[in-house]
Amino acid sequence: MNNYEFKVKWCKACNQGWVEIVKDKNNEKLLLRCSECMSQWNNIEELSSGIFKEDEVEVVKPEVEVIIKQGWVKYIIKN
Repeated sequence: MNNYEFKVKWCKACNQGWVEIVKDKNNEKLLLRCSECMSQWNNIEELSSGIFKEDEVEVVKPEVEVIIKQGWVKYIIKN
């Protein structure tokens, strides 16, 4: 994910990358991950509070339809 198509916020953990919407490789669960430090969060509320996801999962780029269906499209920063 190098074009930051699904970016939602600048990472406060490392201050070097975009936090992007990603999808768990094994299911349809959406997560947030920093493009630089690879910190992960379960949802936007955890991102805002600074709570990190404890178990890092393998992620892939999500389909736009999945993001829309799960209501996360509202968090995407438009260029």
